[in-house]
Amino acid sequence: MITDQQFKRGSRVRVTVTRRGIHIRNYNATFVSWSPSGNAYLMADDGKHKTVSAESCKLIKQ
Repeated sequence: MITDQQFKRGSRVRVTVTRRGIHIRNYNATFVSWSPSGNAYLMADDGKHKTVSAESCKLIKQ
């Protein structure tokens, strides 16, 4: 898990989508929990549940 950012349930994050090292897009989501493998379970703003690598998430300051 990432130690420099502390994700808690309900934290807002910005997720960066990259393919083969090329930036594709960003989207905002709400952090739900950690998976056993260390990935982050998220609820995207469009209503979809997603599991992503924690390295692609950045905490949004509120």
